[in-house]
Amino acid sequence: MLKNIKFISNFFCNFAEKYMNRTKKILIAVIFIASIGFLFWGINFLKGLKVFSDNTVVYVDYDEAYGLTSNSTVLLNGITIGRVNNIDFIPNSYRVRVELLIDNEYKISKDSKAIISSNGLLEGKIINIVPGNSSEYIKDKDFLIGEVNPSMTDVISAELLPIRDKIMSLVSSIDSVVNIIQNIANPEMQKNLALTVENIKNTTINLNRSMAHIESISQNIQENNMKITNIIDNISEISDTIKNSDLHLVINNLNKDILELQKIIDSVNAQTGTLGKIIYNDSLYNYLNQSSLNLSLLLEDLRKNPKRYINLSLISFGSSAKETKNK
Repeated sequence: MLKNIKFISNFFCNFAEKYMNRTKKILIAVIFIASIGFLFWGINFLKGLKVFSDNTVVYVDYDEAYGLTSNSTVLLNGITIGRVNNIDFIPNSYRVRVELLIDNEYKISKDSKAIISSNGLLEGKIINIVPGNSSEYIKDKDFLIGEVNPSMTDVISAELLPIRDKIMSLVSSIDSVVNIIQNIANPEMQKNLALTVENIKNTTINLNRSMAHIESISQNIQENNMKITNIIDNISEISDTIKNSDLHLVINNLNKDILELQKIIDSVNAQTGTLGKIIYNDSLYNYLNQSSLNLSLLLEDLRKNPKRYINLSLISFGSSAKETKNK
């Protein structure tokens, strides 16, 4: 800034040298320099800083700047005692080192804390100095303990964030409701909606009927509760009887009979034994078939020539009678 002021001053001096006399040149230069100084003093005065006082340089390390800027105010019990002069990264680290200019008029203990706080909703961040208990005071190039205080604004913002999300969700829901209302305004949608309402009405009627049937069934069950109880008791007695009986012996005997039957079936399938031969050998079938045919011929001959067989019988009977008399 001093270089800029000197450049502007030289410019005005050269200008005055060409167009004005020496006294006017000096007067203009003095007025210009005084104006610049007064402007610089006025800006710092509005910030609450003392321009012509000595300052102590103090450093504070933070994880991040948290919205601090150069010329941010440093307060002690609400009184401005300095400002932030510079913010830079710590070498070989992503942490931030903040350089503070503290007025020498204020004595601050070495174990004091420099806490970053919010200075209101519309203002930026400030640094509040919380005094410690040490009897030693900070010197030039000393370090203070850096902390961050969650301001009321940050707390309110954190509390309002879920509300904001809910409001956004509510807005989306309102948009959906508006779209649904617009669709309902469609004549075809109204027709479908009327059909849906009619179906719901019919379903309700059927449901009422079903409930009446269910109530009737429930009443019947309640009226026959004693009978149902007796049936359950009888089933329980039967179950106990089966449990106490020698059912396993019956099952074992049944298994033995099944095994014997399986042996017989295997013997028949192996074509061994009489039954197997009868089933798989057709000689018996042929013999029975031939015998049936001969019997049929005999019966047919008996039907056609009965005398042949009757005479023989009578002769036999007569001869038997004669033999009896002779005896």
